[in-house]
Amino acid sequence: MASRVGPESGEDEKLRWAPIVFYDEFSYGPCNMCCSFTNKSCYCCKSWPCAISCCNTCCCCCFVESEASLSKMPVKANELGFFGDKGNAPLLSYALKRKEDGSGFESVEIFRNAYAVDLYHSQIPFKLDCCLLLELFTLPCRQGPRVEMVYGDPEECKRVGSYLPESKTSENNRCESARQRGKLRTWKDEFQVDTPTASNLLEKFGPFHYGWRHQPSVTEVEKH
Repeated sequence: MASRVGPESGEDEKLRWAPIVFYDEFSYGPCNMCCSFTNKSCYCCKSWPCAISCCNTCCCCCFVESEASLSKMPVKANELGFFGDKGNAPLLSYALKRKEDGSGFESVEIFRNAYAVDLYHSQIPFKLDCCLLLELFTLPCRQGPRVEMVYGDPEECKRVGSYLPESKTSENNRCESARQRGKLRTWKDEFQVDTPTASNLLEKFGPFHYGWRHQPSVTEVEKH
């Protein structure tokens, strides 16, 4: 394991192979006027008064389908240079997959290392236009987490936030929270190795892909 480095040497970390994976499963939830018709509240609201207030404002009513909003993120991330097949992309994979029963989807984000996590989360929130930000802001009203896991080397995960502290705005201390809640799976747990190979990742999480799996990848992925 490489020694800990600070933000000033983060650029040197771009090519280092120490993957961290964010794995999530989400269920779709009702929002907009459907809350009133189905007697259910939004995932973020949890109560009738808030649900009625939230779902009848322009914040939510313009953005009903989560999938439509989520489809825009891989496109934007690619435009900002986070994807690619040249061996230096911060994200090896950003794959979204529908659940077979239509109840939700799973998300797999494979970062090259802790620096890649920081780089992504330090830029994405600040380089989106206001309309897309609003769509993403209301996602918790339209979907709720069923599974939230982090996979990685514990020492590597501790580095998250040390390169670019502003990344904590959107990374939301996820790695440390996963460790505290027993939601961090180490590579020792999964593959009995300190650092997984690309083949290990492909076996566990499926082929590298950018975007929804039922659609072509937004751009080429690294070949391993």
